[in-house]
Formats: sequence, C-alpha cells, structure tokens
Amino acid sequence: MPILGTIASGISGNLASPSWDSIATYSAGGTSAITFSSIPSTYKSLRLVTRLRDQRSGAPYSATRISFNGAPSGANYAYTWIFGDSRTNNTTPFEDSSGGTSGIYINTCGTSPYVSDGSVYAYAIIDIFDYQNTSKATTLLGHSGYVDNASSFSIKNQVSFTVNGTWQDTSTVSSIVLTPDNPNYAGSVRAALYGIKG
Repeated sequence: MPILGTIASGISGNLASPSWDSIATYSAGGTSAITFSSIPSTYKSLRLVTRLRDQRSGAPYSATRISFNGAPSGANYAYTWIFGDSRTNNTTPFEDSSGGTSGIYINTCGTSPYVSDGSVYAYAIIDIFDYQNTSKATTLLGHSGYVDNASSFSIKNQVSFTVNGTWQDTSTVSSIVLTPDNPNYAGSVRAALYGIKG
C-alpha cells in the first residue's frame, strides 16, 4: 500500500473541515436596527454577512455600529480600522482607532446623490471569535465596502477593514445588534448570521 494510503487508513472520522451553519437571516426594507437574539451557545465562533445601505445623504460614507447584548450603550468597545477609496484625489488609506465607544463600526453605503442609484449596497463579512468564552473579551475581525462604477463623484471603490474590534466584557454574547448612524437603513437590506462548531 502507498505511504499516503497507510497514513489515511490510520485516521478515523471525517477529514473535511467544519462548515458554517445558518443560524438566522434578516431581510427587510428601511429599519432602525437589525437584531439577532437568542443566539445558541453551541458554536465556537460566529460570522455575520450583510448587505447594507442607510439614509445618509450628506456624504457617500456611512457607518453601522455592532453591539452585543443590546442596543449601543456605555463605553466599553474599542476598534481600529483602515479605510481607503479609489478616487484619484484620495489614494492614500487612512487609519482610525477609538476606545471607549458604544459599538464597533463597520462601513455602510450612503444614499443618493453621492452614489449613482439605489442598487448600490455595502457588503460585509464579520467574524466574531469565541463569543461564549467568559475568560476574555470578545473580539471581531471584518471587511466591508462597496463598488459604484457609475457614480458621477468618481467614487469607484471603497473598502474599510476592521481590525481589533473588541467588546471589553466577558459575558457570553447572546444577541447582536446592527444600528445605522444615519438614522435608518434604506432599501432592501439583508443580514445573515452563521456559526461554526470547529
């Protein structure tokens, strides 16, 4: 028997990597918040996948606050993110860090006239690690951004990369709230929550 076959014959169980299980999905028009509640404690980590746009019309860039176990409150979050867009007059990325905030920020697309039309949304993938570990703070890592190739403002691509987002609390995460800053979500927003047992 080949060496590979000998090794494989001594391994039991499923060799496939763990997969993400769907926990809940959200689909609606304009709303002031998206809430995932009663999150089961059977997973190792969580993943949020979103498609968001809000009602901000004064600038193309907007934001969503992620908070745990209730609406944004207090000052027990910290985050760092790196931001860049592909406008010819703004080609240098910049970094923003903040502590003592009421949530962790990710990018959201604003509305007209700063984007070409209502079909432009910001997409995000956010991983939340060890959400039920009560011996340390909860951390997350995510990417978000959008592409608008038809914008008259020449904003062709915008991405924000969220790193070191931390909830300075050791409680188990039982709910996740997404809150737009300006002041409601617009259009047909989508959000999905997944869990992995690995």
